[in-house]
Amino acid sequence: MVVLERGARMGGFRRADEWLSLVEDVEGRFPLGSEGSSRPGFVVRFGAATTALMFAAQLHRSDDLAGMGFLRSEDAWWVRVDLSLDVVREAALSCGGRVHVMCAGQLVPDRGWGEPPTEGVGPELSSLTETPLVDAVRIAGLVKTPPTPVSQVTIVVPGLRLAELIRRALDLNLTVTYQRVDLTPLFETDDRAHGPGGRPGRSGYTRDGDQAHAPGGGPGRTGDGDRAYAPGGGPGRTGDGDRAYAPGGRSGRSGYVVDLVAGAGNVSPSLVAALERDPFVLVCRRVRDRLLIQHRHASPLPDRVLAALVDHGVWVLAADGYGCARLTAHGEPQSGTAFVRSPVDRPLQPLESLPEWPDAVPEPPTLTVVPARAHGQKIDAVLLSDEGLAALPLVLEGLPLAETAQLTLGRDRHLLTATGGVLEDLPVGEPLRCVGPGQLYLPLGFRLKPRLPPAARRALFPTDQGDAIVLTADACYAFLLRTAVPVWQLWAGEPPEVDMQLPPEMERSLRLIDDGLTPQERTRRVDFLPGLRRPRRSGPRGIRPTPMERGSWQDQAWALESDGQLIRAAELHNRHNQPLQAARLYERAAELEEG
Repeated sequence: MVVLERGARMGGFRRADEWLSLVEDVEGRFPLGSEGSSRPGFVVRFGAATTALMFAAQLHRSDDLAGMGFLRSEDAWWVRVDLSLDVVREAALSCGGRVHVMCAGQLVPDRGWGEPPTEGVGPELSSLTETPLVDAVRIAGLVKTPPTPVSQVTIVVPGLRLAELIRRALDLNLTVTYQRVDLTPLFETDDRAHGPGGRPGRSGYTRDGDQAHAPGGGPGRTGDGDRAYAPGGGPGRTGDGDRAYAPGGRSGRSGYVVDLVAGAGNVSPSLVAALERDPFVLVCRRVRDRLLIQHRHASPLPDRVLAALVDHGVWVLAADGYGCARLTAHGEPQSGTAFVRSPVDRPLQPLESLPEWPDAVPEPPTLTVVPARAHGQKIDAVLLSDEGLAALPLVLEGLPLAETAQLTLGRDRHLLTATGGVLEDLPVGEPLRCVGPGQLYLPLGFRLKPRLPPAARRALFPTDQGDAIVLTADACYAFLLRTAVPVWQLWAGEPPEVDMQLPPEMERSLRLIDDGLTPQERTRRVDFLPGLRRPRRSGPRGIRPTPMERGSWQDQAWALESDGQLIRAAELHNRHNQPLQAARLYERAAELEEG
């Protein structure tokens, strides 16, 4: 996108890239405070430090801003610039500032158009006090920014919350490193840094060799020759027993810096939000290795400029009552995986004290069914007891599942299946998932130990003959799927006797035919109508042990699924507008391929 400025070429407009090159050219030839500039200097007045920083960041490179100074009066901030008047006017208007022209030691307000004034009355330049950039940063503070996905966050946390935080982060598959640090106050927080009348005095910001003052305290110190390293860097020591001292001789607060890094994707937003609600935890974003800024906060200055202001140690800039601090790291960064193990010693032993190598291959472990994560798993079948079978009509009557569900009866356990999977959480029975190959089922939330590939499961639990095998933690059941019947037979009952209504003429004709075909010796009356009575059922609860005639597409899909042709069964479901069942069959086929 091309941004144009009024008052230059191209029909009264100037391209934005030409404007920026003009600014850089003027900065190079006439740096701040230079005496070689032939044009008058300009000073822009702002009512707050925030807008003054925004203005300075617009016009100057980061390297120039790091050593830049501000002017301050009792109720305003002033920024001195040596750029063209058009550039200064546009930038000042965008930040709500007022341009002043330096004339004979006075700051004369600019009209906003035309040539700059050459005379007038205004504040004396000598009445303004030089103020370092870091003071403007401290007074401007931080502003909140919208939440954005992050792949890494840095946490400043007390020792009481360290173990709990690390364990929770490891549960979310985050890479965790931590390091012990000392925190000392970074900025002065009262007005004693200013001279009489509210004018700024000596700043709390220090360069090497300067003294830093805290509220009500004298100069702080670090040990002679001591060095401070950023978290994640080399080891750091402070003098006098490895302790850090706050200004005024008071020892600083100790804590830990924890880095949470997502291996793939981003750190969970819910975790970040929960940490931000904890008043004892400070969530930060790392700006290089020497600056930490509170998460979802930013300064009016760019992060690169703030990082250049750091003299030694690591700065922590935070709002919302946390306060700003300087970190001094101790020791090396450590991995958080040590917090996973229970606090039980496991001594290491020399080779001589260990038993001899076995002469034979050890026996393989017993195959068991153990609990496992069940997140996202689908229900393919339900294992029912006699009590669950009795309650099943109350659950399924009137549901669409009753149309496709099949029931395989056993002695004291029964299997409820459906083509494409049950896919519903029923309040009776134990939900199962099909792990394959074939109709091999495990309880939902369980897995085999040791883990077996599909070929091993097929050899140990063959289900190619139309059988289903259900493995539980304490038993193994086999069901004959070829004896499955529609589940609706549980509550359908016997149909009423059919009374065939025929016209009288047809009834008389049928009687005559029946009399002619009936032997003479037969004396009892024989029904002349074909038998329409349904044969009596046998087996538990009157359900027939033999399956009904199957010819619908659901029966074809179930036959394909029982035969292990999951892809063809899924395609059949997809053609008949059953996307959930088709998706589950595709998923099972993919799981078998992955092993």
